[in-house]
Amino acid sequence: MAVGPQCNTAEQSVSGKALKGHTYKTKRVQDPYECLVFCNNEVACQSYNYVITGMLIVLIG
Repeated sequence: MAVGPQCNTAEQSVSGKALKGHTYKTKRVQDPYECLVFCNNEVACQSYNYVITGMLIVLIG
């Protein structure tokens, strides 16, 4: 898969912001690294929100 010039391959966390309306799965995790692994193992996962206070991952598809 090629990445277009408008795309940035780096991850970025924005405190207090979350993409809503496109979620399809949630899961409790012990470590934020689990979010990356969980999303990479889900074909439909485009990104994820990590809720620090609940140690919860919300997958976005």
